[in-house]
Amino acid sequence: GVGLEEPLLKALPSPAPGTGYNLLLSHTLTKLGSKGWEFATPLLLLTFTPGSLIAPTVFGLAIFLIKFAIGPAAGAYIDRAPRMTVIRAGIALQSLGVVGALLVLGLSAVSPAA
Repeated sequence: GVGLEEPLLKALPSPAPGTGYNLLLSHTLTKLGSKGWEFATPLLLLTFTPGSLIAPTVFGLAIFLIKFAIGPAAGAYIDRAPRMTVIRAGIALQSLGVVGALLVLGLSAVSPAA
């Protein structure tokens, strides 16, 4: 058996010098980019509907409803699934979103203005 004087976990090797700084810098840059897009997207949507707040409002409401509806199931999946599977699924969904946005942008560029 394990005696009380023995540690339950083996000691992990110390991280390389600067790892904490690099991790903090990475997190800061990621958050800065994410929050920048969260701020800029409604402003960009205002250019499509000048004089009206309908586009940013619908966008914000849609994002909220999607997070509300899918968030718990997505969180449960992320907790259960292997990390690489989650990463691949996230990259695939992000790629599909970019392709979808490009298709909408391309269709709106070639369709005649109403």
